[in-house]
Amino acid sequence: MHRSGVALFEVMVALALLTGAIVSLAGLFGLAARSNREARLVVRMSVAAAQKLEQLRALSWASGAQGEDVVDVSTDISVSPEAGGGPGLRPSPPGTLVSDVPGYVDYLDDHGIWVGAGTDPPPAAVFTRRWSVEPLVDSPLDTLVLRALVMRTALARSRDPAEGREPDAKGLQVLSPRERQVLELIAQGRSNMEIAQQLGLSHKTVGRHRERIMGRLNMHSRTELVKFAIRTHLISVE
Repeated sequence: MHRSGVALFEVMVALALLTGAIVSLAGLFGLAARSNREARLVVRMSVAAAQKLEQLRALSWASGAQGEDVVDVSTDISVSPEAGGGPGLRPSPPGTLVSDVPGYVDYLDDHGIWVGAGTDPPPAAVFTRRWSVEPLVDSPLDTLVLRALVMRTALARSRDPAEGREPDAKGLQVLSPRERQVLELIAQGRSNMEIAQQLGLSHKTVGRHRERIMGRLNMHSRTELVKFAIRTHLISVE
């Protein structure tokens, strides 16, 4: 966001879940249902992130008639309705996108309705929404970078039976070093051909690695592999 509206820098981040490839006819309907469900989750998270960015953009941040700064540094947009006593557009402390920092996090239910704020998500929370306000390095006095991140809460994931079927971080131990390489590249969205070229393997060899990875982890789609790679910190979602 730039004073006088000259430029706008915004980053909207939602925890993107890739649509999984169908690997067996028997699992067709179950996989399709999971893909549709996760597509709806992505849409809800993207909308929630956009709404928070709009709230941030609506706060005062300009230059007055005499050249003085007119900046909102007191509105708390982590509560609903908005109230005083918050940080407004003050630069956020480090880590507001990776941890729940008061004033920079709120919680939503399954319909995207606000249900709370603070460091502890309420029982009704399904989504955690975090945001940050940072001066642009090259123009710290004139430009702000606004970011929003939305993800499912840990409690919501624990209530999801599909989540319970996935292996924990120890699952990486069943994979060979080469299989971990292949899994990391799959989770990054690379195709079998791209993985083959990067690792100096044949397309068929990559396909066999992929099949073994899915078999050892008891997974059936790219979506499951991506989520596993994120949860085990094989890849990041920054």
